[in-house]
Amino acid sequence: MKVQQKISGSWRTFAGASHYCAITSYVSTMRKHGHPVLAGLRTLFDGGVWLPVGLSRT
Repeated sequence: MKVQQKISGSWRTFAGASHYCAITSYVSTMRKHGHPVLAGLRTLFDGGVWLPVGLSRT
C-alpha cells in the first residue's frame, strides 16, 4: 500500500482509496487461504464471490 502511495503521491478520492484497500484485502485473503488469485478475481467479475471455508454470505 505504501508503494502505491509513494508512486502516485496519494489517492485522488476517498472512494479510490477505499476500493484499492478492498481489492488488496480480497487478494491477500485469497493468497493466505491458498486460493488462486486470478480464479477468485474472475469469479468476482462474473458476479460471484469467493469466501473462505466456514464463512457464509448473509
